[in-house]
This record gives sequence, C-alpha cells and structure tokens, in this order.
Amino acid sequence: MKQVKSSFKSKANIFIQQPFELIHLHLLGPTTTAFISDKRYSLLIVEDYYRCTWVKFLSLKDETFKVFRKFLKQVQNEKCVRIVTTKSDYSEEFENENFRLVYKNYGVNHNISTPKNTTTKWCCSEKEYIFTVNGSRDA
Repeated sequence: MKQVKSSFKSKANIFIQQPFELIHLHLLGPTTTAFISDKRYSLLIVEDYYRCTWVKFLSLKDETFKVFRKFLKQVQNEKCVRIVTTKSDYSEEFENENFRLVYKNYGVNHNISTPKNTTTKWCCSEKEYIFTVNGSRDA
C-alpha cells in the first residue's frame, strides 16, 4: 500500500503582508566546539514572510546587540524596507537598554514569544521540547 503525505492546511488569516514585517531572533550557544574563528555563539535571524534565515557567529553573547544593529541597518540600506516587528524569547540579550533604544529610534516593535518564567528543556525520551512553567510541565 502506498503512503501519501497529506498537505498542511493553509492558514485562514495571514498576518504578514510584506517582507521584513516580522523577524524572529534566537541566540544559540555556547557550543562545546567552536565555529569559525573560535566563535561559540550564533544569532539566528529568520524573516517570516519568505522564511529567509541568517546565521551570525559571535564570540561573546555581548556582541548580540552590535550584530543586530548592523543587520537592521543593512536591511534598511540594501532592501529599502524597515523591520516592523521582532520576536524573540525572553532573554537578557534582547531585553536591555541598547535594544530598547534601537527599537524606539527605528520604530520597531518587540514581542516576546515565551513568558519570563518559562524554561525550555530537551527531553530525550519523549524527543520533544518540554516547557516548564512554575514547576508544571506542558508538552
């Protein structure tokens, strides 16, 4: 018998109407093995409209703001569009005074995808992400 993969149902409401209206930010690391030039962190940037992905390699977490600001200016200069909204998890790298000033100056909204008291754990036996909120477990 032949298996046929069913297609995903399309969303009825598409909120993103133009490129760079929403980008997702995620900081990964530190890794046990270094990337290029002894860089152990990476900033993952995903543009929601076309699903384009950029990976910026960092030596330290403190470089996150500098790399993001450079990316923001690059998008505005090369693509002649502005980033409307960013979405990230709740982490101190994206929630500091430098980011708040850039968001304010460039008119960028910032949304947080997970609550402050949520931690993410990898559960090998269930092979899925487990979100723990105040000691309770939600899968």
